[in-house]
Amino acid sequence: SSNCRWKIPFIQETMVNGSNPPPAVIAVTETWLKDYITDAQVSIRGYNAYRSDRQKRVGGGCLLYLHEQLLVKEVSEYSDKENNMVCCYIESSHTLIAAIYRPPDSNPSGFSSLLSHLQGTIDRISENHRMPDLYILGDFNFPEIDWKMPLSYQSNSVPEFFDFMDKNQLSQIVTMPTRGDNTLDLALTNPPHS
Repeated sequence: SSNCRWKIPFIQETMVNGSNPPPAVIAVTETWLKDYITDAQVSIRGYNAYRSDRQKRVGGGCLLYLHEQLLVKEVSEYSDKENNMVCCYIESSHTLIAAIYRPPDSNPSGFSSLLSHLQGTIDRISENHRMPDLYILGDFNFPEIDWKMPLSYQSNSVPEFFDFMDKNQLSQIVTMPTRGDNTLDLALTNPPHS
């Protein structure tokens, strides 16, 4: 069974029914979904679901719900034995939205491949060297990063992650801890481009 299934009624009731207007985007990580769980089983009325499931291990996975009025031109998905990503490109607003799950024990080469895949997607959809608006959401599991002063870290993946953020002019905007004293769930965005 999936721990995502219990989240669906909660998301429907609190985020969709309880918000006016309802959110345009909902990102869910650690979905625990497998390919035998259909999109219909995780559907939310008024939203299209895009997902990346972890097949070979328990846990992991990510899911994006995009409001049905957002017309997605391109979907890109990445999955290895550990990391998951799904991203959607909305051409009308030149926006790329991604959900990422990186487990705490992630192999640096796997996360590097995920970042390379995402960078390739960003580069491909950049129009006339105009970068899209980026919204990259997820559970990155970097407890060693103090986002108030991100200078010291122990993970081999952190320098490459910071390079990726710099290249794409991304800011991390979550200001409170998301698990214990750590900010593991991140929201990265770049300034809107006109």
